Amino acid sequence: MHIPLPLKIITGVIIVLVIVLIIAIKRKQRGLIWPLVILILLGIGFGAWKGSKEYNRRNADLGTVKADINIGAVDLIQEYQ
Repeated sequence: MHIPLPLKIITGVIIVLVIVLIIAIKRKQRGLIWPLVILILLGIGFGAWKGSKEYNRRNADLGTVKADINIGAVDLIQEYQ
């Protein structure tokens, strides 16, 4: 499965933000916690939206596409053998 680069970057940023949030909570830096929580929630929301969009994606209709190569079944079998 191929994961697009922007999704990898967003995942990495969210992981870094979670680590910084954990450090801020342990050091009791209250001013830094809420902006990080908001950023993490926005990242999770974006990920859920993108995942839902990809999950519900429909395939393109290939019924109207012209073939690049036309070959008969007999010719295909002969070429295979």
